[in-house]
Amino acid sequence: MKNTKIKTFKFEVCNVSTHIFDVDKQNMRYKDEAKKIISPDTIDKTINDFIADKDVIDINIKTVEEHYHNNGRGNTVALWIIIHYTS
Repeated sequence: MKNTKIKTFKFEVCNVSTHIFDVDKQNMRYKDEAKKIISPDTIDKTINDFIADKDVIDINIKTVEEHYHNNGRGNTVALWIIIHYTS
């Protein structure tokens, strides 16, 4: 009998570095934040590698705004990808 399981992935896709002003480009904070952004190619590879040997029942994708910025820069947004599968 196969076990039903879930796996949750979290990917940061937007943050304060996404919509910066010219003055921000030399600031180390923005450079550090930019490193946290996960590319679509990386997300695809991660998910495809995980499901390669699984029987996927369903995949849900939720966007979660984790932090709001009030100064014209980008909010911190994460994708939560929840995979329901059997193994």
